Amino acid sequence: MRIVKFTLLLCALCFITTAVAQDKEAKTKKKFGWIDTNKDNAIDLAEMIAFYKDKTNKKGNKIDAELLFLGLDADANNSITLKELGQKVNWKAAKEKRKANNK
Repeated sequence: MRIVKFTLLLCALCFITTAVAQDKEAKTKKKFGWIDTNKDNAIDLAEMIAFYKDKTNKKGNKIDAELLFLGLDADANNSITLKELGQKVNWKAAKEKRKANNK
């Protein structure tokens, strides 16, 4: 009986994890569509800045779209793909890239 309960619990956790992942992927695709205004399947810096122009974070601070862009552009090709948008922002790399660009 314990094995059956454990198996059911494990299946439930797998189902929940899959549902959450699919929901995150759907939200990322939707956001990508909003930001990618020219529909070229890539987000450039100008699109990112335009999208976040009047937006603030949870603390009420203006979002630094350029820093966000630099932190998401993992391959440093000056565009963000759907995959990159779905990844965690690398703030450390973003700050290093900004510092290097300002030299």
